[in-house]
Amino acid sequence: MVEHDDYIIASLMEEGLLSPDTVAAARKTAADKRTSVCALLVEESVLTPRQVALVRAQICEVPFVDLEQFTIDIGNAKRIPKALAESLSALPLFVLEETATVGMANPLDLRAVDQLRAVLKCDVEPVLCEPKGLKTLIDRAYAMTADGGGVGGKASGADFNLDLTTGKEPIVAAVNQILATAVERGASDVHIGPDESSLHLRYRVDGELVSQQGPALSAHAGIVQRLKVMANLDLTQSRRPQDG
Repeated sequence: MVEHDDYIIASLMEEGLLSPDTVAAARKTAADKRTSVCALLVEESVLTPRQVALVRAQICEVPFVDLEQFTIDIGNAKRIPKALAESLSALPLFVLEETATVGMANPLDLRAVDQLRAVLKCDVEPVLCEPKGLKTLIDRAYAMTADGGGVGGKASGADFNLDLTTGKEPIVAAVNQILATAVERGASDVHIGPDESSLHLRYRVDGELVSQQGPALSAHAGIVQRLKVMANLDLTQSRRPQDG
């Protein structure tokens, strides 16, 4: 990793983004703090995570994917367990035909690529993503699934009878994500409606309803209960409208 950092620093100096004096000072401070030079420079806002990630992608000779405007595909998240996604810092972004494009913090980790290939049961094309952004995307993706666990997870009615006020359950995380997305988009309304096979999620933005893939249908009861808790509504009443 240190050698890898050296390549990144050298490349950034060649591009004129770092001066020798800045690098020398950063090396001394990084040694004192026992951290990497790149991590220190990002922490001190000398570099942005994106600048470091772009150079890393060039060195690794893999594409770089900016996740800031990326739309989560819950179906892809369900293809691997959450624990594996977190341990490998990897998440399937696209799956086309027999190839999965997987966002990774370290696309040169061949063991991780092999694991992903075995779990996904298809070819894997790794792309590099900024680590912090990738972690955020993983958290958001699994918050939107019914069980928060990906492959092999189970969601039952009993799961939704948990204390829905602690902020730690998957349903709580899903509702928080739905509302946070509404704020980000400037939505005036959020429409959540089930049919026989799926749960539809729509945001009213500038007077128009915009559809987005929502949580699994099995999460519907839990989401309704959580929203009732947040709005101080009567949890036992389901046959008449309530204001909250």
